[in-house]
Amino acid sequence: ISLKKTINDDFTIGLQVTQPAGLDIAYPDEIFGVYVETEITSLDLLLKYQVNDVFSVFGGPRIQQNSSGGFANDLNGEFHYQGTTEVGYMVGAGYKNPDLHTQVLVSYTSDIKHTMDATPISGSGPVADGVIATDYEGEVYINTPDHFQVAIKQPLSDKPALIASYRKSGWSQANIETNLAGFESLTDFKDVEAYTLGYGRKLTEEVALFATLLLSLIHISEPTRPER
Repeated sequence: ISLKKTINDDFTIGLQVTQPAGLDIAYPDEIFGVYVETEITSLDLLLKYQVNDVFSVFGGPRIQQNSSGGFANDLNGEFHYQGTTEVGYMVGAGYKNPDLHTQVLVSYTSDIKHTMDATPISGSGPVADGVIATDYEGEVYINTPDHFQVAIKQPLSDKPALIASYRKSGWSQANIETNLAGFESLTDFKDVEAYTLGYGRKLTEEVALFATLLLSLIHISEPTRPER
């Protein structure tokens, strides 16, 4: 969901709500089964400054909420954590060709790290090295990746337009981790590159439709097998 409001000829404010990451990890194993589930919601508050008829810049904070969730493995038991709120940022710039009306938008969104205190659920895990799950508190670390994106919009006439974009997400720096021995790193994500090509058409002054085709180069391995 996104909204924007023009303040004057120079400034525009914007707000958008997105869910940039939803992670449901399951690594079934007879001994070391690992399970993690969480959901991320972000609120971006942006201010754009129109430098001149061609260039603009924008930026603002990203307020990110990680939902309450849980982490479990067959050896240590099950842990529950409360949601956390952390803050990152988004910055970018825009360019509009006055003759061809081509619009180019470049943006960067920072990575955000969430640290959750994980409360063990009584009786959920067997004894491991003389310690049961209820004997200590755990921690779960969930990072969302940074994003670099370039988007281009090219009007074909008064109503139709072509849309294209490139986006790279640094998932290799956004793995799920804990402070439990042998389960420090639960994932081994790789960076993701996504390409989109779309077509939009204005039906009326108030209504427009568009459709896009997405090509993603995604290389995500299974969660790391714990070593004992």
